Amino acid sequence: MSMRCRDLAPTGALVMFLLFAAAALASPHQYTETFTTRAACDTLATTALWDTVAHELRIRAIPMTILGGWDSPGGAMGVAVAGDYAYVADSSSGLQVVDITDPANPTLAGALDTPGSANDVVVAGDYAFVADNTTGLQTINITNPAAPTAAGAYDTPGNAYQVVVDGNYAYVADGNSGLRVVNIANPAAPVSAGTYNTAGEARDVIVDGDYVYIAGGSSGLQVISVSAPATPVLRATLDTPGTAMGLAIAGNLIFLADGTAG
Repeated sequence: MSMRCRDLAPTGALVMFLLFAAAALASPHQYTETFTTRAACDTLATTALWDTVAHELRIRAIPMTILGGWDSPGGAMGVAVAGDYAYVADSSSGLQVVDITDPANPTLAGALDTPGSANDVVVAGDYAFVADNTTGLQTINITNPAAPTAAGAYDTPGNAYQVVVDGNYAYVADGNSGLRVVNIANPAAPVSAGTYNTAGEARDVIVDGDYVYIAGGSSGLQVISVSAPATPVLRATLDTPGTAMGLAIAGNLIFLADGTAG
């Protein structure tokens, strides 16, 4: 399988759920455009998209083009970008470090085979953190991207699918073992800090402030407070109609990839 470099643009392939209503603005200086006239319209850029009948401003479609590509040895499962390098979690070959100085011609810079099956990777400082399926969390020193070296590991009890790093903690979506909080203050010796056994299979994780959001497979969305990382507490759940597999957050909205939900 391949990693592809693309110009990014929104598509219609994502199943989305609106979970929170945006807070109403209360500023005395607030201005609301009703789109009933073209008085405030940018005639060079938005005239055709300024709809005075529907009272809305439409967003112009952005075309996507493939800039370049690089074939990973196995299945490219996750990617993180830092500086001039893309760090690819490859299911059969671990961490692959790709030089993207020229995005049209990415080239392999370095690699390190992890003991498990790499599902996801995040980069924080001089380290890459890999969710390595049955072998848990792997920490890799990438001070020299051309020669990454194993630094430490924490073998989670489940299957590490996704990982997010926030400060001194890594939050791992660990399949049937739920949420695992790992202290990575010393990347060479990560240790368990806390756990919450979620309902369903934890497949994806997002951290936003004091809260962790888990895509819990057949159990939908779960919201967990990690204000005290050693004692995560369930705060809310939402049983989605499909199988919750992936998450993204933007402001007061959560977008959830919900499998085959109609």
